[in-house]
Amino acid sequence: MLKQEIMRGYSYLKNKGIESTIIKAKRHIKEQASYHRRPALDVSILEKQRSRQFGYSPLISIIVPLYKTPENFLRAMIDSVREQTYTNWELCLADGTAVESNISEIVRQYKKEDSRIKYRLLESNEGISGNTNAGLKMATGEFIGLADHDDILAPDALYEIVRELNKNPHIDTIYTDEDKTDMSGKVFSMPHFKPDYNPDYFMANNYICHFFVTKREIALATGGFDSRYDGAQDYDFICRCIENSDVVHHIPKVLYHWRCHNDSTAGRPESKLYAYENGIKVIEDHYKRCGIRADVSMYPDAYGYYRTRYQCEDTKITVIYTGTDKNEERDIKYPHDEYYVDEFSPAKIGSIIEQQENRYVLLLDNSMYITDEGVRNLVANVMREDVAIAGGRIYDKRRKLVYGGLVLGAKGFFGYSFEGTSIKDRGYYLRICVPQNTMGVDVRCMMIDTEYYDKVAGLTDEFPASMSGVDYCMKVIFTTGKLVTYAADTAVYSSKVIRPAIYDKDDIERFKDVWGKRIKKGDPFYNRNLTLNKTDYSLVSAKKIRRNR
Repeated sequence: MLKQEIMRGYSYLKNKGIESTIIKAKRHIKEQASYHRRPALDVSILEKQRSRQFGYSPLISIIVPLYKTPENFLRAMIDSVREQTYTNWELCLADGTAVESNISEIVRQYKKEDSRIKYRLLESNEGISGNTNAGLKMATGEFIGLADHDDILAPDALYEIVRELNKNPHIDTIYTDEDKTDMSGKVFSMPHFKPDYNPDYFMANNYICHFFVTKREIALATGGFDSRYDGAQDYDFICRCIENSDVVHHIPKVLYHWRCHNDSTAGRPESKLYAYENGIKVIEDHYKRCGIRADVSMYPDAYGYYRTRYQCEDTKITVIYTGTDKNEERDIKYPHDEYYVDEFSPAKIGSIIEQQENRYVLLLDNSMYITDEGVRNLVANVMREDVAIAGGRIYDKRRKLVYGGLVLGAKGFFGYSFEGTSIKDRGYYLRICVPQNTMGVDVRCMMIDTEYYDKVAGLTDEFPASMSGVDYCMKVIFTTGKLVTYAADTAVYSSKVIRPAIYDKDDIERFKDVWGKRIKKGDPFYNRNLTLNKTDYSLVSAKKIRRNR
């Protein structure tokens, strides 16, 4: 794994430069120091899980396409399935090697020992999509799980899946956290602690990936895997499954280990550029099916990440500037009406919103500079049917990050992700700079759809400015069901130095009085394995990660 990390580091250095590389290296070193995969479950725990009788015990079909799979990887994958503490499963292996080989011999030996293993030697290699579809045809389970031929399932993966299905019988689709493992399958690193279903982040990156399980009827309704998207066929399949799901559930536990080697996208992403190009097609076709007009491109210097530009006609908006520190560089040419408020005043802002005629209003600190393209991007986001509020990524005069996404519950109430970091920092799995849904955006750059303003009683003067903005966003989310989008691809710059806000204890307590129950439930767009003591997406202690398993 060291050789692979050196190769990835050198590639990153060439593309992003020394400062970004140092930032990324420090984060990786810190992450590895605090991430330790939990040792194997105690025998007593394993036996307890195996003996548990669930009220609902669905058959889960695990689909794995094979093609010239190395023997050690094949055995490790099969053994990881056979070691599952939940036993009602079937393993469907579709072998595109097409000729008798050591794969055939190994699998048939396993079949003699375990009748839950199904095997089909295909007449020809049908590619990753065709081979997976052959496995799908073999499946008879109520749920379908996807795994790669060289990866490993944690022993409690299926147990945790079924436990969640028993808690909520309405779940259609479910996914888990994951990490990377080396060639030996014994060294683990790079945990990906994911958010709950986050539509905008999913359109920027297939963060769901592994371990993915969905109802068989949904899998079949999609028509299976499409070879037009080979390399990104799983992204397309997951996307279409989600389109057909009412409830998408996330388990915040590492239950899947993605093997890193030179032939995998995990080990050397630049080795399969066609896969990322096909990722663009996946997103474009999703938008077409949903009736959304948008342009999609690859995110610069970040394999597997994508940028969406929603198409919309320019519509006149209202800009309400707050504060006295005017940015002389500011010159918005996008069609708009202007109003000024000397200081943040919910009453004055509400009065302006009531008297002006435009549906979309941009609240903008008077010191901020935003491009016309940035304004257009925010407008296009709030014009979406499912979004009511959008905000940009904010930097101060020093080019230090002021707002990079909200974390509800940070420091006991809320905090801003990666606050104070360099403009070169892209964050944990690019969470600073790619669009995603959050529980709020900063009021210093907030585009709102006024259709919902009065419905939730607007901004309140009960809290200081930024706190009032978060309160407003959450009222919109929980009252209307609409999303808040952190449009991270819109960068906004202040002409002044902005220090982290220090809130009065009384303000914090009032905020907790209103939102304490929601805070206690946790931020759905964060992950409980990430610390709330800071906002840098660093991990909680290894002990807490183990307990979470």
